[in-house]
Amino acid sequence: RACRMIWPLPVFFLGNAVTSLGGTKAVTIPTFSALRKFSILFTMFLELRVLGKTPSFGVQSSIAIMILGSFVAAVKDLNFDMLGYTFVMANNVFTAGNYVVAKQKADTASLGATGTLFYCALVSLPGSFLLACPDFKKVYEYPHWSDRGFWI
Repeated sequence: RACRMIWPLPVFFLGNAVTSLGGTKAVTIPTFSALRKFSILFTMFLELRVLGKTPSFGVQSSIAIMILGSFVAAVKDLNFDMLGYTFVMANNVFTAGNYVVAKQKADTASLGATGTLFYCALVSLPGSFLLACPDFKKVYEYPHWSDRGFWI
């Protein structure tokens, strides 16, 4: 019953995790930061469409200035990598979707905000485990587990 109440939140949660890791691997950090500002814009659009919440002109202006400022800061580092840009923009969509759907579900479900996030994490656990399986062998075979410097 709780799974149906929070659906599709786990999809946005897992999509956010996968695309953020792919994005940070494919583009530089300044480019990633500049492109991630679009998640705020996407969230504003989704809030308007899904929740019917219209931001004030001041909020809209602030978001536009923030996006412009991030590009000014990263202009010399914008290296085009289609796969990287695709990951980061998908990450923006998943982030906005995660935020708006979590807000919608927390407001409408009897679980509340904490319960919604708890069940989202619980339902996402098997998917997270499957995504991490290929790396378990690498973790187990890591040569420096017994080094004191590694643990400190």
